[in-house]
Formats: sequence, C-alpha cells, structure tokens
Amino acid sequence: MKLQTLVSTPQLQKITIDDEAIVEKYGEEIDFYIYDRQDMDTYMSLATLGEDTSISAVAKVVSKIILTEDGNRILEDNQQLPMDMMLKVVEETVKHLGNSMTQTSNK
Repeated sequence: MKLQTLVSTPQLQKITIDDEAIVEKYGEEIDFYIYDRQDMDTYMSLATLGEDTSISAVAKVVSKIILTEDGNRILEDNQQLPMDMMLKVVEETVKHLGNSMTQTSNK
C-alpha cells in the first residue's frame, strides 16, 4: 500500500445530543460538528490525557474541536457553554472519538 492512499481531507461529522434531560431543558436536540481526523497538536493533547485528568482539562481540549456546520469554532477563548451542556458535549465528543473506527480501516 502506498502512503498517499491514506491521505484525505478531514470531513465534518455531525454529533447530535438527544439526551432526554437536555432536550427537555432546551426544547430540542442539539447538533454540533467535529472533524473525523484531528491535527497532530489536537491528537497529542487528547492522547496525553490520562485517567486522573480533570474534566476541565478535557473540556479545554474539546472546546477547541467543537464546530459549527461551516467548520468554525463554536467557542472562542472567552466564551462558555452552560455547565450541563458542556458536560454533555464533552461526553458525546469523547464517546465519538473513542468509538471511531481506525482511520486506515477499509470497513
């Protein structure tokens, strides 16, 4: 296999928060996007998070990779989501990244 066969442009993937409590509180499902591939800085930031990592450290990394449908960052440095929403965004993002198939898989 040639290395260039594994090259592709990252694609936005939609994540929907459909948690019953969130939908009840905010009135509808919440959508956001992340890229299916992350750059090396982001990958290393995520890879170095250990079991003893605080939720705030995880949220800091996740806040940089949650995007709009146009690929723009949702949160700028001085912006915050409501705490219940941020916890759910972190949970869904980590779950999605953790369950993603290997990027070299043909399946």
